[in-house]
Amino acid sequence: MGIFAATVLVVAICVAVFFDVNRYKPSIEQAVSQSLAMKFEIRGKAALQLFPRPRLTLRDIHLTKDTSEILSAEELQVSPRWIPFIIHRRVSIDRLALQKPRIRIEQSIALPLPKTMSSIFVHDGAVTYLNRRSGRSVEVGGLEISLSGISWGGREGAQSPALLESLSLHGTLHAATVQIGALRASEVKCGVKAEAGLLRLDPTEVTLFGARSRGSLALDMRGSSPRIQVVQAAPQIDLGQVFPGEKTYFSGTVQASFDAEGTGADLRAIVSTTRGHLSIRGERLFVHGWDVDQLIEDYNRTQKFNLIDLGAVLVAGPFGPLLTKGSDVARLLGGVGQGESEIRKLVSDWQIVGGIATANDVAFSTVKNSVAFRGDLNLVSGSYQDFFVATVDQRGCAQVKQQITGSFTHPNAPGLASGSVFGAIGSAIRGALNLGKPDRCEVFYSGSVLP
Repeated sequence: MGIFAATVLVVAICVAVFFDVNRYKPSIEQAVSQSLAMKFEIRGKAALQLFPRPRLTLRDIHLTKDTSEILSAEELQVSPRWIPFIIHRRVSIDRLALQKPRIRIEQSIALPLPKTMSSIFVHDGAVTYLNRRSGRSVEVGGLEISLSGISWGGREGAQSPALLESLSLHGTLHAATVQIGALRASEVKCGVKAEAGLLRLDPTEVTLFGARSRGSLALDMRGSSPRIQVVQAAPQIDLGQVFPGEKTYFSGTVQASFDAEGTGADLRAIVSTTRGHLSIRGERLFVHGWDVDQLIEDYNRTQKFNLIDLGAVLVAGPFGPLLTKGSDVARLLGGVGQGESEIRKLVSDWQIVGGIATANDVAFSTVKNSVAFRGDLNLVSGSYQDFFVATVDQRGCAQVKQQITGSFTHPNAPGLASGSVFGAIGSAIRGALNLGKPDRCEVFYSGSVLP
């Protein structure tokens, strides 16, 4: 055994000293290019190491599809399995590691993948996903991946859903930044486990709007249609970061939780089958540039103000971007005025069934007044359904009330204010019925905001 070990060591030293793997770079490029049906280039040096395990290192690699470069990396390390190569002349990858990869994925490009691999490691990666049809993109920076026990079955050329059904792996994932449109998250961390068509990211941690959010995500491919479930909770969201800008319009923190699941092959199908709950709650929030109670008093004389615009921005929560389409808050509210207001209590509890978000307890109160919302938001069609807004007294009786109809972008209400996405809500109490008689009361709201 000692002689055998010494012989192996001598052979390994001889290979390392006298064997120049760079002579075979053109052959490696050609083999990989043919295998992937893409152009593969090694612009840096190559090195071969036999101990402690066989490893081929390729520096400055580039993978191109047509004229688009979809992958580049400072270094690629590949550890092959020797037995399949010696016996069957078949290249089988055991371990793969990428140093500082830059990956660009388009929806129309599919990459052939090995069916088995012991592990994958990615250090300081960057990934960009682009859907040319919709124009949507996802950018990931500072990506760190460690995956083991990987197997990827399915027939040759199978589509992604079929491949995911046979995916098996476990490990961890960390991303320093994730940009989805205008939404930016940081320090995303999660455990990853996939087995027999069930992919779980659990636990997940992400910093969003200045708050550390925790939860889980599950993608189940075992049924006739994919099913996705998301559970997330954030105890301290900074309102100043939810509505960023040169001027601070809101300050204070709220807590939020979201638990929902949906089934479908595309986003619309998933939204139309979504069931779950959403809750946003906060106390002692401040609105800068508006005296909300003064606005209510002014309305009693002029019936012109954007108080309900303000309320919609606050209580809409995650639906806010859906309703505002990313519009500037100051423009929505008609510019910055004078004063400051305290929102003593904010509650925004919604139940979602079949893509319809129903306001269970949605209201906010100031020092002198309370404003409440009731009805449904159709998340599939983007429209209001039997949706009402009102100012209420201490008994929850509607003082002024109006119904909102139409789409989120073109709401319909009497006296609709032009130039405001929330114009319908802003004019919601115009022409409202005065229920001044003390013996009569339409109980519009009976939730937790009432004293």
